[in-house]
Amino acid sequence: MVQGALDFKPLFGMESIQPTRHRHFEGIIMSQALLEAIARGDAAAVRTLAPTADTNTRDPFGRAPLSAAASRAGSIPSDILLALIESGAPVNATQGKDSDEEAGWTALHHACLRGSFQDALGAVEVLLAHGAQPNGSGEDNGITPLYLALTAHHLGIVEALLKAGANVNTPMASGNTPLHHLVALFRQRKDGGYKNGEREAMATAAVKLLLAHGADAGARDKDGETALAKALILHMPADFVLALVAAGSPLDERVKLGNPPETLYFTPVAMAIGLNQPNEVLTAMLARGIDASKPTEHEGQTLLHYAAMKRYASMQIILKHQPGLDLNARDESGATPLFLAAWMGSDSGVNLLLEMGADPNIPDEGGNTPLHTAARNEHGGVIDKLLARGADRTLRNRNGESASDRARKAGHASLAAKLA
Repeated sequence: MVQGALDFKPLFGMESIQPTRHRHFEGIIMSQALLEAIARGDAAAVRTLAPTADTNTRDPFGRAPLSAAASRAGSIPSDILLALIESGAPVNATQGKDSDEEAGWTALHHACLRGSFQDALGAVEVLLAHGAQPNGSGEDNGITPLYLALTAHHLGIVEALLKAGANVNTPMASGNTPLHHLVALFRQRKDGGYKNGEREAMATAAVKLLLAHGADAGARDKDGETALAKALILHMPADFVLALVAAGSPLDERVKLGNPPETLYFTPVAMAIGLNQPNEVLTAMLARGIDASKPTEHEGQTLLHYAAMKRYASMQIILKHQPGLDLNARDESGATPLFLAAWMGSDSGVNLLLEMGADPNIPDEGGNTPLHTAARNEHGGVIDKLLARGADRTLRNRNGESASDRARKAGHASLAAKLA
């Protein structure tokens, strides 16, 4: 009786539980060994371990084995990714919100992020060949593999993604399209230690590739601005800007510059003039059929008005492309291009307009002629040119002042005497 009471018998089902637990712990050990083999770049060990390891296990960063391998793309053999995929690793498995990295990222994201390693292209090609989704995006910021490849500036990877169906116009959560992203990257790389001209060449090569694959040059960000507007503000290289212009980026958008209460709106054409883009940029814009006689700028100014205040070379280009422009057009203040050139003291601009037949005696709404404003601002060279072309020194403004009076009032006694 006592002996029977001491007999031990396994509980119901214990026989089946023990082997299961053993296999579970064995799987954990195998999975850890697999992750270690991936970290070492040991392709042979991965091929041996992958068939029996749990390919859904996660490393300390929350990455599945395939993503862990992809995060080392370019520094480990691409055969490792292939071995994992052939053993059943899900190609498009995403990281969860408990991950230390970006939720929603796949192995393809990680491989593209390694674009600074030229051999990373091999890993990307393996993933794409086995069904990796090129348009997957991070859950919080909408970052796609394409954005990461552009950031790493591996244009081979960029092209592979585009050929595999990556959407070249998908915006991130910030509203930036890939074209806008290139502008942001140009700014970010300013202090990156790049050789002279290298940053510009990178941006230009990338924008041409995106446009060749159908990037929408007219796409706008959350501020309602195109990549062209952003590029002009950042003084990006002419070839980058020209590529966007040739691709049809709108030239009539209104771009906000400055801060309240000094906020003004300008077209990309005016920005090219005012922000000193090379002459070929303005030439390309005008070749698109822009009507330079249309008052598109601040205070009802035409492009010729704006150029008269900014750059003589721009005036030359505008008048060459559209020689029939009304040289005496007036803006909302009544100023002609000649008045504005005289106000700025542009000897060459004044001379060009006078030679082409601009009237030197048209006043602004205050009755001031080009001679009045040149006298007030002591622009002696401009005054000589105006007088030589028939400027009337006897004309008076609405306050009854002559050009001589304006010079005297401004403290320019010798100039006042000359104009008396």
